[in-house]
Order: sequence, then structure tokens, then C-alpha cells
Amino acid sequence: MEYMNMLSAGVFLAGALLHMLPEANEAAESTIPDASLLAGRPVAFMIASAVFVAMAAVDYITGAHSHVEDNGLCSLHIVEDKELSDVESQASDAESSIPVAESVRPDYGEQQPPVDQPDDRPPAYPHTHSEHALMTCTEAGCQVDHCPYPARPHRHSPKARASMGPLRACLIPLFLLSALSFHSIVAGFGLGVLPYGSTARMSWVAIFAHKGLEAMALVASIVLHGAGVGVVAAVTVAYACITPLGYLLGAATHKLVEGAAKDAVVFVGVSLSAGTFLYVGLIELLAHTMHRDGHAAVGHRVGHMLSMALGVAAMTGLLFLEADE
Repeated sequence: MEYMNMLSAGVFLAGALLHMLPEANEAAESTIPDASLLAGRPVAFMIASAVFVAMAAVDYITGAHSHVEDNGLCSLHIVEDKELSDVESQASDAESSIPVAESVRPDYGEQQPPVDQPDDRPPAYPHTHSEHALMTCTEAGCQVDHCPYPARPHRHSPKARASMGPLRACLIPLFLLSALSFHSIVAGFGLGVLPYGSTARMSWVAIFAHKGLEAMALVASIVLHGAGVGVVAAVTVAYACITPLGYLLGAATHKLVEGAAKDAVVFVGVSLSAGTFLYVGLIELLAHTMHRDGHAAVGHRVGHMLSMALGVAAMTGLLFLEADE
């Protein structure tokens, strides 16, 4: 999966930098009047930069992508309900057997004097974990290996999922779908106005490879929030239609307008798509893989970078093929 992500990252980045932005900027120079304030300026790069910032703002403010990554692909191996009950039971037994200062269990988050330890371990402060505690203990004076309380997996039990209610179970998938669809429809629109050729074909391959993995993460995330089969099916179909819908809008716009307006639609649409490709390739794919797999074996990291280099090389080779066409 990570190799496919890095290959797609190379295709996205090289496609935007080597194909889309130069073509869009060339179209902008022939479209913008000489008397305009924008004449002679890299308008395509300006539009792509604005799209990059807008996408970063949407993702960062809504937290949609981080939410899907935290609860999606990483949660495909869901703890079974029986295993979860056993773990919680063991954790409760362990907590009840730990001596607490003055035989009083403190309120959560309140720091208490350290309990005497039989060995050289750092002092452990008695504390309780909430139902959705993280896998590591962050209490002052407590280390992961010496934490007296067993870590509890962050999973919603069937009872907790049912308590969320049908409204929230529908609103969360809708929210995630809306946030993740922003760059999908922009990328589709840009491809719709882009003249069909080898660049467009490679871009579609990269989009489908990326969207398949993202759709899996989205479905896994909304399932963990208690969404029913109907909601999951509706979200999956809707997400699959977003990019083709953007493509149809771009193609229809390109066909309906004529003259200078058509050139303007082309360079604006391709610039929008280039900004989307830069964000997806740089932030969603490259940065995510480097951050998550930064401690992987050297061989895997080298393979990841070779996969990205292969994507860049493929898009670079298309420059020479297009020149011969």
C-alpha cells in the first residue's frame, strides 16, 4: 500500500509541476490582455498556490483526513467485542489490586504522592484511565513500561456505538464525505478541461490508485462510528461519483464556451487541478508516508523513495512522448 502511495505521489507532483502548471501558464499568457494587471505574471502558479492553501485550511480545520487516517486504515483490524471485554476486565482487576495512597482513589487527573515501589522503578502516581484512554500513559512520573495500569485499546463497544444515536451516525459520514470531496471535485474539473492525452491518462491512474485506498479508510472510519449498511453503501457510491462528476462539469464547461472564454476555462481549471495534485502528492501521500513509516527498515524506506522516483520518471518520460505526437 505504501509503495502505491509513493508511486502516486510521484505522479501527482511531477504531473502538476511538469505538465499542468506549464500548460496552464502558457494558456494564461495567451488569454490575459496585455493591459491587464496580471499580464506577464505566473497566474497559473498563483491559482495553484491559492488552491493549495485552501485545501490545507479545509483539511486542518475540519480534521477530516486525520480523522479518517486515525480511525480508518489503522482500524481495519478491529478488536473483537469479546477481546475488548476481556481486556477491560483485566484492566479493572489490575486497577483494583494496586495500592492507592491513603486508601482513597483520587479523581482523574489529580496528581497524588507517589506510592512506594518495591524496586527501582520510577514512582507511579495513582490515576484512572477514561474509557477511551490512549495506548500510552502520559501521567507525570509515569513511563510506558512502568505504568501500573494496562493500556486499553481505543475502540467503541457496541453499547457505546449505539448510544451515539442515528443522527450522529449519519452526520459524521456526511461531514467526512463533504470534507474529503473538496479536492476530488476540483481535480476532476481540471481533468475535464484538460485536453485528453498521455498526461490525463497518467493522472487518472494516479487518482484511482489514491482514491481506492482513501475510500477504504473512509468506509472503515464510518463503520467504527456505528453507521449502518445503508449509510455505508450511500457514502461509498457518493464518494466514487465525486471525481467523475467534477470531470463531467469540466468537460461540459469546456465544450459550451468558445473563443477566449474557453482558453480561460482551460487555464483556470488546469491550475485548480494542479494545486490539488500538489497538495495530495506532497501532504496526503508523501508527508504522511514519511511520517508514519519514518522508523521502518532502511530497505523499505529506499523502496518507497524508488517508487516515488518511478512515478516522477514516468511523468518525465511523457514530456518526450508528447513532443513526438
